Amino acid sequence: MQKFISIFILTILLVSCTSSKNENVKKHTYINDLINETSPYLLQHAHNPVNWKAWNDKTLKQAKDENK
Repeated sequence: MQKFISIFILTILLVSCTSSKNENVKKHTYINDLINETSPYLLQHAHNPVNWKAWNDKTLKQAKDENK
């Protein structure tokens, strides 16, 4: 009987730990191009409601083409 109670308690603990993990996941409304960067600072702003872009050849060419 004690073995059954131990298994039951262990099962309850495992189930409660896995269900609480899903509650901590944030759902973000906005995701911009910074989500693909490796810099912690840029990643910090990857969910801002602004279309931020990292500086690279493609972005600089686009800015030049748009006279920005």
